[in-house]
Amino acid sequence: MLKDFVLYSDPDEWNIFIDSLDKANLKPNFDYKVVETPQFIKITYKNMDYQFNKLLTDRRKINSGNIWNSFKTITKFENKINKDKFGYKEIFITPFKKKVKWDFATDFGFAYYDENFNNQWLKCWSYDINSAFAFAMLKPMPDTSKEPRYNDYVKRGEMGFYKMGGATTKVGEYAEVIFSLQDSPFKEYIIKYYNLKKNATEKEFRTKYKDFLNIPTGMMQRYDIFIRNAIIYWSNKYIKSFIDENTVYCNVDCIISLVPRYDIPVGEEIGQFKCEHICDNFKYKQSGIYQWNDECHYQGIPARTIKDINDIEGWQENIDYIIKDRKAYRNEKKEN
Repeated sequence: MLKDFVLYSDPDEWNIFIDSLDKANLKPNFDYKVVETPQFIKITYKNMDYQFNKLLTDRRKINSGNIWNSFKTITKFENKINKDKFGYKEIFITPFKKKVKWDFATDFGFAYYDENFNNQWLKCWSYDINSAFAFAMLKPMPDTSKEPRYNDYVKRGEMGFYKMGGATTKVGEYAEVIFSLQDSPFKEYIIKYYNLKKNATEKEFRTKYKDFLNIPTGMMQRYDIFIRNAIIYWSNKYIKSFIDENTVYCNVDCIISLVPRYDIPVGEEIGQFKCEHICDNFKYKQSGIYQWNDECHYQGIPARTIKDINDIEGWQENIDYIIKDRKAYRNEKKEN
C-alpha cells in the first residue's frame, strides 16, 4: 500500500529521517514516496512566525510555544494531572507532527441555528462576546492536582465530567469523574493580556494579544483535558443564557437576533458584547455557513472566493483573481 506524506519542509528532512530508521533497523513496513510541495519562507518577527508561499499569499502562523511559556510563567501552571490514568496518548500523524488523545472526548463550543429560517434573507442584529474563552477562564476551574471522585453525584463546589465529552456543575447530577472547583488561577494572566489587547492601537498587536488569550485553551488539550472541557463548559453556559425566541443563529461567541437585544451587556470589557451588525441582511444554511450582505463565511472555503453561500462552484478559480487583486493593491501602495 502506497502512502503519500506531504511535507511543508525540505523533502531532504524526510530522507534523513528514513536513513536514521534504517540504521536502527526500524524502516517502515510500507512503501512511501516524497511529495514536493509549495515551498514556504518563514520569518520570525516579535515572537510571531509568518509564512509566505510561492503564490505570494501570506499565512500568519502563531508561535504557540512562546505563548504557552508566558502562560505557565504568569499562572504558575503545573501539569499535575495523572495523564496515564485518563488515557493520554500521543499519535504521530507524520514523523514531524502529532496529536494528543485522551479517554475523555474533547467538548465543542455550542452552535445553534433555527431551521425555520434556513436560507432566507433576514434583517438581523449580531452581538459578539469579547474574548469568550478567556472570559470563561476567569470562572472557577477544576483542581486537577487532587485525586477526583469517580461515578458519583456532583456536590456544591464541584464539577463533573463525562467520557463522551461535556461537564456539569449541577448539584445532584451523576458524573463519571468529579473534581472540586477552585478560584481560577488564570485571572492575572487573562486580565493582563485582555487590557493589552483592548488598549492596543495597531491591528498587529491586537491580533497578537488575542492569540495570547486564545492559545492556552487550545494548548490545554495537550496537558489537561478537564481544564480544557471546563473552559468550554463555562463558554457554552454563558452564550446559552442569552438565547431567546428571536435568536436565529448562535455559536460559542456570538448571537444573532431578529430584534435588538437591550438585555445583552454591550461594552468593551471582557465578557461583554460588541454589536457587529444592526439590521443588516443575513442568511445561513447551517452552522459555519452564513453571510452578511455579500460577505460570505463558508467552512472550508477561503474568504472572498464566493459571493453567495448557495453558489460555491468555481471558488478555486477565484483564488487567482484575489491574488492578483492583492498584488495590484501592494503595488499601488508602494507607488503612493
